[in-house]
Amino acid sequence: MFKTVFCAAIISSSVLLPAPSSAQTVAFDANAVRTACATSSLECLAAVRAAIAGLRQAGLSIAALNTQLGILAGTALGAAAALPAAERTALANVLREIAAASTNSDQIASLTSLAAQLEADAASVDLTAVAQAFSAN
Repeated sequence: MFKTVFCAAIISSSVLLPAPSSAQTVAFDANAVRTACATSSLECLAAVRAAIAGLRQAGLSIAALNTQLGILAGTALGAAAALPAAERTALANVLREIAAASTNSDQIASLTSLAAQLEADAASVDLTAVAQAFSAN
């Protein structure tokens, strides 16, 4: 029950995040992020940091940067969905890293809230559903 309620809350709050269109170009190496995040939370964090550094160097507008950060969060979470519980708990650091790069207060709040939930009870978070919400049109 809690898992369902939490996922519904995250999906609802994801409307506050910049949503990519299906034709949107991803401005980071999504395959590198997917591969790293499917392996471990530490590798995921390193890949996310590299992606954020690349996004900052790309000279994107603030809105475009925040949109890319939403896509990055969805990419990382989707790839990490099959990780063991301890690794999923450590994904909170990944989300905080993305939140720290954002300038959108709603996006920051959503990411930090999800990070806190992962730390409290990673098993209650359906990462696949949350990742899809981050990537929804």
